[in-house]
Amino acid sequence: MGTCETSLIARVVGIAIVLLLAVCGAGGATSSSDPLPLHRECPPGNERTPYPTVRFDAAFAQAKRALYGQRVTIQGQTLVLGPRNTDLAAAMRVENLSLVPGMQRWYKVMQHRCGAHAPAIAWAFEFDVPTNAPDFSPAYVVRTARAWYVF
Repeated sequence: MGTCETSLIARVVGIAIVLLLAVCGAGGATSSSDPLPLHRECPPGNERTPYPTVRFDAAFAQAKRALYGQRVTIQGQTLVLGPRNTDLAAAMRVENLSLVPGMQRWYKVMQHRCGAHAPAIAWAFEFDVPTNAPDFSPAYVVRTARAWYVF
């Protein structure tokens, strides 16, 4: 093999590596910039439907996604909810048949909201929203294979 053939092979291998990295990088960017859709309703299953296990940070991000941007009016002044004026008051992974204090109460609220569609496990978040009469009802977050549900 001459030096001309060696440099040609090196160039082809280099171009192939660059193209492979570009394709892999584009695929990763697509999956992270195209999240699952967010629905503001009870999930379609019931207590027996197994949902994927969700980490706290992913569920918290979806709860904030559903809350931030909403508008509340306080004494004639309209506020847009966001990270500066909305604080997390409480968070809990809610499961049926648990002895953690307060969890049974939050689970009953979830069953009251969704009836037969209440999941067996969900994340619950209470936010301190600046209003005259604060509403401390939790927002529940569940992930299915095709979407996020915040209710």
